[in-house]
Amino acid sequence: MPFDATPQENHSYTMQQLLRGRANVAFGWCQGKLIDRFDDNLRVCALGGLRITKGPYTFHEDHDDIILAVIALWSVLPQGLNRHGDRVWGAYSMAEDIANYNNNPHTTQADILALYDRAISRMD
Repeated sequence: MPFDATPQENHSYTMQQLLRGRANVAFGWCQGKLIDRFDDNLRVCALGGLRITKGPYTFHEDHDDIILAVIALWSVLPQGLNRHGDRVWGAYSMAEDIANYNNNPHTTQADILALYDRAISRMD
């Protein structure tokens, strides 16, 4: 679990999750689904990119290991779009904000890659 590690280990693990998530989104992006398998191609949304580990076709069932990465992405959403995340609802509401941004008809794959880039650069 990421919360059982030292702060430095958490930072490193979260950075790895963000880098992998970005690579997965770059490989193939979708809206309206966490993960979309179509014609032997795998596409993921912003959150789906974090859920895929160990290569493009392995699905990781444990949600807790991506919470810090979700928080990192949420913290760099465009102004005004991070409306649900707070102390009461926490990371699950933050994930909803990320999903709403991903699924907005005006959001592009480039926007989601830029979201990951902002989160990654903020962690450097």
